[in-house]
Amino acid sequence: RSFEDLTPQWKQLLFNQFHDTLAGTGLERAYYDARNQLGEVVSVSDRVQTQALRALAFQINIPLDDTKLPVVVFNPHSWPVEAPVEVETGTFANIPVRGAIMVQDHVGRRVPSQKIDSSCKLNGRNRITFRAKVPALGYATYFLTAETVNDPFVAPLEDLVLENEYLRVEFDPATGGIASIFDRRTEQQILAAPTSATVIDDRDSDTWGHTLVRLDKREGAFTATQFKVMDHGPVRTCLKVRSSYGDSTLTQVYSLYAGEAQIHVDTTVNWQEKRRALKLEFPVNVADGQASVEIPFGHLNKKMDGKEEPMQQWADISGVTPAGDCACCGGRSIGLSVI
Repeated sequence: RSFEDLTPQWKQLLFNQFHDTLAGTGLERAYYDARNQLGEVVSVSDRVQTQALRALAFQINIPLDDTKLPVVVFNPHSWPVEAPVEVETGTFANIPVRGAIMVQDHVGRRVPSQKIDSSCKLNGRNRITFRAKVPALGYATYFLTAETVNDPFVAPLEDLVLENEYLRVEFDPATGGIASIFDRRTEQQILAAPTSATVIDDRDSDTWGHTLVRLDKREGAFTATQFKVMDHGPVRTCLKVRSSYGDSTLTQVYSLYAGEAQIHVDTTVNWQEKRRALKLEFPVNVADGQASVEIPFGHLNKKMDGKEEPMQQWADISGVTPAGDCACCGGRSIGLSVI
């Protein structure tokens, strides 16, 4: 079957790129229209994407086996990808809600997996995470089936510390920020100071921020109110941190996967402060650093001079550690990417 024409949704998306709508400076009633129009864009796009993936999946020859649930992972990129995957499903193959599930690849090899907290709290739901390896512009098929052996032993979690073979991440019990990121491979400290959810006084600029080049009038910072271990197993460990400032709340879920030299952070903020801005600060331990940031269809290098800079989904900060951190050469190369 033919897919829907996405031209109307593309026009709706472009229409809502208008600077007042995009920047949050339009009339309140304008945002009811924007909500509905962008909701239509997302809904139609998701439907078309699902139809396209199903059309591809139906061409894959997967043997019928009532004891296994096939999962197809697609990679639209032109390079191979190895990344964590989460799958949520109902009870199948007589696996109880609290039973164990094993993940196998297309040739039957066991893939390390972990049962995690389901987004649905009803009985009969299972949520699994594992690392998938997918070829460029291709797909990989995995199978979920009942587990017949005990879960592997996992060492107890040290208080407010996430670690794997690459990183050791420590948290500040007062602020909830990351106090230390130690790279085991290079034996270097990534941070120059703890990370922080900083509140900035923004009362001097106008609605659109004309002539504003810096947001550096620090007024305060969020403080931690709760730490909770969400998941801890052979695939990943997740730590949920709740913090507050004034009438605002911040929830951050930090995930560290086995075999990855990166930290995943899922952030949700309920912002209630007036004429103030929120910054998530990551002080990187580099001297003479350079920032590379995403722009449409490419990237640009930016000066690290404290001024506000526009960018899209990612920034990469690279440089050398300050002299003295390394006794042999006075400094080593170091980098931090934020997506």
